[in-house]
Amino acid sequence: MVSFIAAYILSLFLIILCVNNFHHQQQVLALASSGSDHDFRYMKSVHDATEMSLEEEYYDYIIIGGGTAGCPLAATLSENYSVLVLERGSVPTANPNVLHLHGFFANLMQEEEETRVTPAQRFTSEDGVENARGRVLGGTSMINAGFFSRGDEGFFSKPGVKWEMDRVEKAYEWVEESIVFRPKLPLWQSSFRDALLEIGVGPDNEFDLNHKLGTKISGSTFDEVGRRHGAVELLNKGNLNNLKVVVHATVEKIFFSTKVSRNYHSGDDNDHDNNPPKPYAIGVIYSDSKGKSHTVLVKHKGEVILSAGAIGSPQLLLLSGIGPHSYLSSLNIPIVHSQPNVGDFIADNPRNNINLIIPSPTDPSPVQVVGITNHYFIETISANLPASLTPLPFSVYPKSSTAHLGMTVICEKLRQPLSSGSLWLASPNDVRVTPHVRFNYFSHPKDLSQCVNGVRKIGEMLETNAMERFKMVDSNEERNFMYFGPSLPTNQSDESAMEEFCRSSVTTIWHYHGGCTVGKVVDGDFRVMGVNSLRVVDGSTFRVSPGTNPQATVMMLGRYVGLKMLQEREAEANVEGDIERREIDEKDRVKDYLSTVALRVSRWATSDGQQQVLALATSGSDHDFRYMKSVYDATEMSLEEEYYDYIIIGGGTLTAGCPLAATLSENYSVLVLERGSVPTSNPNVLHLSGFLANLMQEEEETRVTPAQRFTSEDGVENVRGRVLGGSSMINAGFFSRGDEGFYSKSGVKWEMDRVEKAYEWVEESIVFRPKLPVWQSSFRDALLEVGVGPNNGFDLNHKLGTKISGSTFDEVGRRHGAVELLNKGNLNNLKVGVHATVDRIIFSTKVSNNYHSGDDSDQNSPKPYAIGVMYSDSKGKSHTVLVRHKGEIILSAGAIGSPQLLLLSGIGPHSYLSSLNIPIVLSQPNVGDFIADNPRNNINLIIPFPTEPSAVQVVGITDHYFMETISANLPNSPTPLPFSMYPKSSTANLGMAIICEKLRHPLSSGSLWLASSNDVRVTPHVRFNYFSHPKDLSQCVSAVRKIGEVLSSKSMERFKMVDSNEERNFMYFGPSLPTNQSDESAMEEFCRSSVTTIWHYHGGCTVGKVVDGDFRVTGVNSLRVVDGSTFRVSPGTNPQATTMMLGRYVGLKMLQEREVEAKAE
Repeated sequence: MVSFIAAYILSLFLIILCVNNFHHQQQVLALASSGSDHDFRYMKSVHDATEMSLEEEYYDYIIIGGGTAGCPLAATLSENYSVLVLERGSVPTANPNVLHLHGFFANLMQEEEETRVTPAQRFTSEDGVENARGRVLGGTSMINAGFFSRGDEGFFSKPGVKWEMDRVEKAYEWVEESIVFRPKLPLWQSSFRDALLEIGVGPDNEFDLNHKLGTKISGSTFDEVGRRHGAVELLNKGNLNNLKVVVHATVEKIFFSTKVSRNYHSGDDNDHDNNPPKPYAIGVIYSDSKGKSHTVLVKHKGEVILSAGAIGSPQLLLLSGIGPHSYLSSLNIPIVHSQPNVGDFIADNPRNNINLIIPSPTDPSPVQVVGITNHYFIETISANLPASLTPLPFSVYPKSSTAHLGMTVICEKLRQPLSSGSLWLASPNDVRVTPHVRFNYFSHPKDLSQCVNGVRKIGEMLETNAMERFKMVDSNEERNFMYFGPSLPTNQSDESAMEEFCRSSVTTIWHYHGGCTVGKVVDGDFRVMGVNSLRVVDGSTFRVSPGTNPQATVMMLGRYVGLKMLQEREAEANVEGDIERREIDEKDRVKDYLSTVALRVSRWATSDGQQQVLALATSGSDHDFRYMKSVYDATEMSLEEEYYDYIIIGGGTLTAGCPLAATLSENYSVLVLERGSVPTSNPNVLHLSGFLANLMQEEEETRVTPAQRFTSEDGVENVRGRVLGGSSMINAGFFSRGDEGFYSKSGVKWEMDRVEKAYEWVEESIVFRPKLPVWQSSFRDALLEVGVGPNNGFDLNHKLGTKISGSTFDEVGRRHGAVELLNKGNLNNLKVGVHATVDRIIFSTKVSNNYHSGDDSDQNSPKPYAIGVMYSDSKGKSHTVLVRHKGEIILSAGAIGSPQLLLLSGIGPHSYLSSLNIPIVLSQPNVGDFIADNPRNNINLIIPFPTEPSAVQVVGITDHYFMETISANLPNSPTPLPFSMYPKSSTANLGMAIICEKLRHPLSSGSLWLASSNDVRVTPHVRFNYFSHPKDLSQCVSAVRKIGEVLSSKSMERFKMVDSNEERNFMYFGPSLPTNQSDESAMEEFCRSSVTTIWHYHGGCTVGKVVDGDFRVTGVNSLRVVDGSTFRVSPGTNPQATTMMLGRYVGLKMLQEREVEAKAE
């Protein structure tokens, strides 16, 4: 029973947490507003280290580490001074799991990769306990469980810092008003709280951010829909004009000067006549992700501030020559200052826990409730288990099944352990190598004794009435708890058994601290003793960990110290110094210094990632978020200019809007209105791992999902892209150019040399050559074996046979969608409004050159002019925006949205619009007609070994159909819990593959009509009439038979399972192919019953019916449609390449038209 239940827990953490509803949180005084979206304004100040030009050579403050303390500190100092933050990790949006609750476990489970900077850097202490360090902008606040509770009195009362408690209070509030929320408890958390109170962990303090003995609910940095709001969002509270944040910037060392100079004075020198002066920290040396070294300096009275955490800060001090004299000498590190305590007094709060399988689903929850005693704390998390095979996206057969089991973790953490250890370097010259650290868990006997008490308290909880409902019925029909991992000792009064449980199950709660302790390494103002202009502001300065979770206090610390430093500078400014300023040439002095010290900068080994091929994107490209500088939320967008040269409706649906906007912005002002959000608000869209999760998300009133579900009148479930970048952000990433039949049938006179260049313009930025895993390689071999030839190798062009094509996923699975093409435009000419839903297009019938684009047929009865649009923001407020003289409105809202908006705006069949009381602008009988979808049929196989997850990479191309595949792993062993949770991770040993066929140019088509005559948010009705033409059904039968041939090939033999009769057969997940594939009626029935979509629907504004060959809406001036709704047939194996090309191609044609007009004038 246990193995059956445990078999599917991997799906829990990587998928189910994504799709289960996270309970709504309530807004309370001084907390962040409920419903807050991610706030990415700080991205305007973020630069990659490889691309950063130092606009100013000196900064008032350089902060090493953009983490939990570094972000609020930087924001505070930037109010009055220039601040440079150097962060070794990436931005949160490059690691999308950090942005949402469902990614909590996934973050900690990521394996280290040479080609990818994971947000949680693993390390193992010398105690043998696995641990993690934050390596992302926002630090550990982006990878933790989100619990927010203030520090305890014992923390503040420890000697060393003279806290001003009113300032402490205000600093906490400054954090809480922006990123802290009140959680609503799910059933498990509520029962856990009841159990704590039942065993005497009282009183009930209800919801309280302060540290109080008893049981309480505390704050969370996860909002009501599970979005994480970490320390990084506190950067937005600063002056972004004074702030520069550099990511992928690894600080190698701090460098110093021993010259007496007021330029770098911060603190008091010793007697200059009798004693050597204190060294001054004057700058840092850092390297970028390509290994190139950079130097940056602080200004007069500036400071360098270490906020690199309890591992990074003492490590950097040691590497920079501040540490024990004999130790540094033994490593040949030049000594700047002998400081015996660097790296000492480092401690970690030990954690012990039990894991329970519970008999009913429970809403996934991070830590929300805590039981607080004088010596230990008790907390819990919960999640669901799927009790059936992996739930596939709703439009992949079979339908998702619901979970009916849950799992919970109950843990205890020691409050202020007396055991401590030390840290020492693993490399004397490479900061990238995590140092050695030993925490010496339970080396002090009192810690072990308190652990035993804490674990006994957990045992008491399990005996409470509140916990009774979570027991399982065992094989003897008795009710007992089902453990996942070890249970508590049977005899909990056996001291030695309890001590052994504590020792054997000890792990970390990631609250390690010390190494630069106050009173030992830094003084009460967090200045490094014996050195000028250098501070440490992070958890490495703590003598004990504050409260139940340190993150609240570490964030408070950044704000608190920042305000103190501003106060110091203000006081200095009001006092005339009595020391004559001495002018020095900082650059020459630093060069002299560097010439005497050999700087060894290690280089990362080059990985064997994707090969760079001609005209493709460079392997290893990170996400390019420069376009965010032009993005605004519709609720906050101020129309700096009332008119635009071009207004594009749809920022990427079917992938045309973004390349079109980028192209037009080269010479003209462009406004893009996108109804969805930015990709960073929906982090699953940014990585291959989120592909299935995107399609599985349930619609929620409180959240705009990137894939909007709808069901056609044929009964087939489908999706529409609803995110900046459109369907290119939710698809399988396959990139293959259009086929010759598409061009010949299109109704457009293509200039094929321009088409070629437009494809290349896209490909050089966002298309990669995939490396085939075993399944994809075997599928290719099988296609060739059954005659789908020739083997065309890797080729972006459409060719009969079998080929590998391009992918918008790079070598580490990052998605590079159409949205990144915005970066190729002139961002100064471009404004993108998100959450901007266009309700209708505005027309004028006045004859005016102001809105002329095209020729009027009869000036006595002029064509209407599209002059602007009305759109509404997420709060329902309506806005109007207009185009300039010779400007145009361009619909790029896709095959559903574009015909819908034409109808709502009064362009469509006369009698139909009249029946809906929609004012008629132009009678156009074909709007919404000739809409088609390429039917897909597939089989799903369970294969007997794990296979690397893959999106579509290989395709078999015939005259009438295409064949493709994707693969994934299935869990068949206990969940790989985060590496520092017992039991240790185990790997999956089953895989799953989907083989599908898609008809090339179906002859069946249907129509679209409005579901609401006044609300564009209501998806219209659409019927595709799959297989209404008999030839389509016949071709489907041929394609499914070809799948049968593929399964009979030698290349597929290895993927069969051994059945109960010891025979090798395929194991299907869902229906198998008909046994007799020569039975025409059985094959036709399989096609009809298993038909679904491949999301390539097109038409509704077809060329020659609704738009002309230049994509202008016929009968109207200054209005075009540029997207897949204009296609007569779907191009090639996947339309995304051609639709992106179309955006570039039409944009260039429009620029050419304007140039010709300008010359004529």
